[in-house]
Formats: sequence, structure tokens, C-alpha cells
Amino acid sequence: NYEVYRDAYGVCDILSMEKDPMTFLFPVIWCMKYRLYPPLFALIVSYGITIFINVFLFLITYLVLSRFVYLSQNNIMRSFTLFESKNHYMTIASSNENDVSAIVKKIDPKNKIRFERHAIRAPKVVHKVILKEN
Repeated sequence: NYEVYRDAYGVCDILSMEKDPMTFLFPVIWCMKYRLYPPLFALIVSYGITIFINVFLFLITYLVLSRFVYLSQNNIMRSFTLFESKNHYMTIASSNENDVSAIVKKIDPKNKIRFERHAIRAPKVVHKVILKEN
């Protein structure tokens, strides 16, 4: 399942409800991937403080925060999407994100998909007119 959140300007975020295994191993990289800067800053500060205190405390903190971020990654994504003034637009069941963006574009061609590399553009309608000379 994919959830689509949209703001007033038609910019849509597509969130996958599937757990990302990278989140447990590298929560900092996961935060950078989705551009979640406040949790990224909190992780870096907590890692920095604990590594200067004790290496074992750092390892314990890393494991605890990794598990927390892994278990709550869907809630983190939703809350920061809502923090950006986006509202729930629709939920779509699909096999990949490209199909979801195509469906969103078919529903409303004015929608723009955020962070999409190869954006699917709205189809252009070309009207051909044949002029006959008299």
C-alpha cells in the first residue's frame, strides 16, 4: 500500500507502507534519504554525546534508537509529511511507486510528485486542423 499526501499547490508525497530494512542498520542514512532533518539532527546529537561519554553507551544507544526508528518509521514519515502542511489525499494499492505516480497523474494532471526522478508528465492533447485553400 502507498499513501499519497498532497498540499494546497498540488505537490504530492508518496509514502510506502512497507518497512525499509536499511532503517535498522543505518537510521542516519535513512533520515537523509527521506530528508527528515529534525530526527537526523536528534540522532547525530545523541550519538555524539554518547560516544564521548563511553563507547559501550554509544553501542547501547545506537541499538535502542535503531530499533525505535525501525518500528516507528511509518509514523515518522506520516508525522513529518503532516508537519509540511500536507493532507492525506488517497491510499493506493500498487506493486511499485511509478504506477502510483501514474495513477495520481491520471486523476489530476496538475499534481506534481515530489522527489521523483523521472516525473510522469500530464499528457499533451494536440488538436490537428487541416486547412483547405479555396
